[in-house]
Amino acid sequence: KDWLMIGRHGKNRSGLQALLALLNNPRIPYSLRKHLYESAEIPVRWSLTDCKGSRTLLRLKSLRTFFQTEPILPRTRSLRADLSKAAVPLRKISSREGAIYVRTIREVLASRVRELYPLTNANLDEVYIVDPGRGMQIVIFGTLPRFRLPLEANFGALLVRNGIPIGYGVAAVLFERVEIAINIFPAFRNGESSFAIEHFFRLFHHHFGANLFLVRSYQVGEDNEEALESGSFWFYYKLGFRPVKPTVRALAEREAQKVATVPGYRSSMRTLKRLAKSDVYFHVDESKMQGFSELSIINLGLAVTRLAARRFAGSRPRMESESERQLLRLLGSPSLFRWTGDERTALSHLSPLLVSIPSLKRWSRPEKRQLVNIIRAKGSVSERKFVTLSQRHSRLAEALRTLAK
Repeated sequence: KDWLMIGRHGKNRSGLQALLALLNNPRIPYSLRKHLYESAEIPVRWSLTDCKGSRTLLRLKSLRTFFQTEPILPRTRSLRADLSKAAVPLRKISSREGAIYVRTIREVLASRVRELYPLTNANLDEVYIVDPGRGMQIVIFGTLPRFRLPLEANFGALLVRNGIPIGYGVAAVLFERVEIAINIFPAFRNGESSFAIEHFFRLFHHHFGANLFLVRSYQVGEDNEEALESGSFWFYYKLGFRPVKPTVRALAEREAQKVATVPGYRSSMRTLKRLAKSDVYFHVDESKMQGFSELSIINLGLAVTRLAARRFAGSRPRMESESERQLLRLLGSPSLFRWTGDERTALSHLSPLLVSIPSLKRWSRPEKRQLVNIIRAKGSVSERKFVTLSQRHSRLAEALRTLAK
């Protein structure tokens, strides 16, 4: 309690240093250190004057400076044709270099008073870089194992041009679907932002197996004035995205017809707000653009909640431990001797969901072995491995869709 009071008032320098040393001690569980830090309410002052982490001065090393000697590249005429082009190589960097980029993205967000879960908890051991050219770099961050979601795989992104951060993004991958959110900083939106976003899509299509791109309604303007003013809905619509809701899709088609036939026509702000009442999606296979049905994670969460209520009186620890034992029996009791702590955590988090699949006991041995590898991959250094293995297990995706219904 004395240390917490020291932190709260910040008057005793030696006591504050002792508290900070305690909070930085890796032998103390992270959850306890986080609780102590939040309880201490330590006042923090960050001066951005002449600070290398400020918006003005933040720089990263770039391969070579790109000089704009030609008109700005327009939006692609066909996103599908663009996605079919050869992949730009994905390069995994060392942990030492990754630490530089993790620090950078935290400074980028902090200087703008923003926080995004997969970026705040970025994993310096899983950082990838794509260099599509024209001075552009796209940096992709995996999430630290202890902060990963049980089923979705969340990745953060930093967009850089000529060493200057120009935006950030997040991508949540679930089988072939990737939910995308990208923010290009206002100062750079009139530049080649389309080039950056199109390569962001190509990256997740080629290197993360995504065929279905989903953008939530907030990103196109629902309760988001910045997205409305920037014309976000029409940006995605012109790339080939279409609203999920049929009524909003019909409105968008009528508006697009007016734009094409009425000189100088622009959608009113009231109409833009109506257009933003739906998520929008894009599928690489054009024949699958007639309708979209999402695998509901909410319903999967409800299935697990019902399991906890029905069999374990609402006790999550009991549910996880007993579900883990049941799942291991169903999967042929694989040995956990060589499993890491993070892999055991992934097993604990996924077990309640997986034992809720009625057909699991009838799966073949190869299908069960694949599932074991998927669970371990969720707790491995690279969550991208979990993504690729999950996409190869069609029976798992089918079973979860059935459970979600």
